[in-house]
Amino acid sequence: MGGVDDFIKRVGTPDPPAPIGVPDEAHIIWPMFKDRIGAGYFLDRFLYLFGEGLERLEECLDAWSFVVPPLDNRVILGCNAYGAILVLEHGDDASKEMVKVLNPLTVQYWGDPNLTFGSLIASWLPERRIPRFFDTEVYEEDREENGDLDPFEILGIGVPLTLDGKMELDNFARQDIVAYYRDAAPAYKKAFAKMKR
Repeated sequence: MGGVDDFIKRVGTPDPPAPIGVPDEAHIIWPMFKDRIGAGYFLDRFLYLFGEGLERLEECLDAWSFVVPPLDNRVILGCNAYGAILVLEHGDDASKEMVKVLNPLTVQYWGDPNLTFGSLIASWLPERRIPRFFDTEVYEEDREENGDLDPFEILGIGVPLTLDGKMELDNFARQDIVAYYRDAAPAYKKAFAKMKR
């Protein structure tokens, strides 16, 4: 249980909490520690993890099908205040399992072979190892000026970092996460196609 202890020590407990939304069948180890970790907002509301309502974010993955390949066997685990979404793929198959991140800051669907459900809890989240996932400065600045984000409201980036956008508050706007992904999709799809050439 060392990994769970590290998570609680470094990521904290949910504040405010939410009902658990990730189903038991998402991964074999989830039922063993879900009650200890809980679900809801973590790190001063920067992260929303394991709570109710995450299935709604499937619409975001579908809207960005130009970077997210279709897959039936996936479960959304959470998101951060910029709308980066944590996705567990093949949670029922240890040989294929991987956690990936759809990150609007970089317009990428990123994964690492060592990033599994267990290692996400034990090290990747506590040690803040996911690239471009824990840059909280803009969030902190916005929160100080405007207060907490509403549930599933994000700071949506205007010009992504991969297109020379900046991590500056005037490059972000408060938006519903699903609306953001849907509205940004046409322009980002076009830009992504150019980047791949």
